[in-house]
Amino acid sequence: MLVLGAGAWGSAFASRISHGHPQASVHLWGRDVGHVAKLKSSGSNEKYLIDIKLSDRLIYGSDLVQTVHNWNKFSENKQGLKILVLAVPVSGILEVCSNLKKIDKMECSCILWLCKGSMRTSEGVFWPSQIIKKSFPKFFSLALSGPSFAEEVARGLPFALTCAGVNLNYVRKVAKA
Repeated sequence: MLVLGAGAWGSAFASRISHGHPQASVHLWGRDVGHVAKLKSSGSNEKYLIDIKLSDRLIYGSDLVQTVHNWNKFSENKQGLKILVLAVPVSGILEVCSNLKKIDKMECSCILWLCKGSMRTSEGVFWPSQIIKKSFPKFFSLALSGPSFAEEVARGLPFALTCAGVNLNYVRKVAKA
């Protein structure tokens, strides 16, 4: 799994998945080189998740192209879902998708988005699913949302999320994961 967005929610989600699935490799990308360096060296996200230790199995990156290539290389010949997670604010989803489209051999099973809300552009108002479908028409996109707080997720406390999308097969597999 590759989680794009090293803020509170992205860090919490990546860490929780990594803790819960020891066999999975979880990559976490953040655009701020200094922030990612601190995550890597300290093992925590003191900017957003104070006094919470992140999984020591996370694989960090701040260069999007290199992170995607590392994730691709790491997951070659492995079984299971190859999930790309967009944990960026809705206002940044268009930019991230535009940058991902430029990456050679960007492959995944599905794109899971965690952001809430819609985005207004000069062309109108768009939901994350519309932006993802326009950018990556051959990939299924799924929404993951529900009553949860990043800090509680990062601490391993109970939470509830719902996975939704048009491909029920992927919805069930991602929800199970």
